[in-house]
Amino acid sequence: MAHSPVQSSLPGMQNLKADPEELFTKLEEDRERLVWCDSPFITKYYGSYLKEAKLWIIMEYLGGGSALDLLEPGLLDETQIATILREILKGLEYLHSEKKIHRDIKGTN
Repeated sequence: MAHSPVQSSLPGMQNLKADPEELFTKLEEDRERLVWCDSPFITKYYGSYLKEAKLWIIMEYLGGGSALDLLEPGLLDETQIATILREILKGLEYLHSEKKIHRDIKGTN
């Protein structure tokens, strides 16, 4: 499990630009939608808290980073792209089977 401080410009939080308390309130509203996910293709959410005006989100540790992180070494070949897209589509298939939608699909999520 990884702990990471999150500032008010949260990637993956629908690009909200707000103070940490507002983000915490928004995250708590989304909490029910996050904790029910039970798929190897969806990052696990364990909780969040506010400490000293910083929002901390506790999620499953993913050592490989985001899809955007995978681009740092350089361009991906077709096989790598196909693999990443397959895993993303499996996550979306799971969400859709649960009658849920993901409204913020991007490389950092």
